[in-house]
Amino acid sequence: MLKRSRMTGSRWARVMRDGNGDGGTGGGGGGGGGQSGGTTGTGAGGDGAGNQGNGSGAGTTDDRGYPANTPVAEMSAGQQAAYWKFHSRKHEDQLKGLGLTPGKESDELKDLRAAREELEKKRNAELSDVERLTKERDDLAAKAQTLELNKVRTDAAAEAKLPADLWEFITATDAATAKQQAEKLAERLKSTSQTSGFDQGHRPAPPAKGRDAGLAEAQRRFKKPANTTQT
Repeated sequence: MLKRSRMTGSRWARVMRDGNGDGGTGGGGGGGGGQSGGTTGTGAGGDGAGNQGNGSGAGTTDDRGYPANTPVAEMSAGQQAAYWKFHSRKHEDQLKGLGLTPGKESDELKDLRAAREELEKKRNAELSDVERLTKERDDLAAKAQTLELNKVRTDAAAEAKLPADLWEFITATDAATAKQQAEKLAERLKSTSQTSGFDQGHRPAPPAKGRDAGLAEAQRRFKKPANTTQT
């Protein structure tokens, strides 16, 4: 402390500057004592060169035991061992996070796949049941609707006293419209029947044939009944 207090400002700044290593931190101090993050380096005249591990001033190794951002091929044997050990532990931690046991993950994954496939089969079976029930429900609803429509139409036809062979011409889906259709059909049927009867009342009688035709002609000419009795 006494030596540091006697240094000039420029001398102290230079000591502080030169006493800091690149990878580790070389502490500045009187008499050249510099302390890094892991080891203590010594320097002459207050120039401490601290380093992490080897005192070289270029420390890059972290707590994992191998340098970061360095190809594995460029690592030493010890660093490579630390590298693979670290990643092995990392892989094991990932497996544990997934609920798998390191060393048994292959079998456990097979069991998981089998369980998933079984679950998919059950889901598909349940879906098939749902689809079947849905179809049955839709079919029943369609049949009920058809029966309801038939009832609407047959009621309208019966009220209008339409013959059964004309019921198919009632196409309405509601009772009011079906009734209107049935009434119109009944009116047309009645009108057609009247016209047909009128024509039939003015038609001439069909001509007689054979013996009956001769008797009819005699009656017309002589205005006397013809004797049709044979002796």
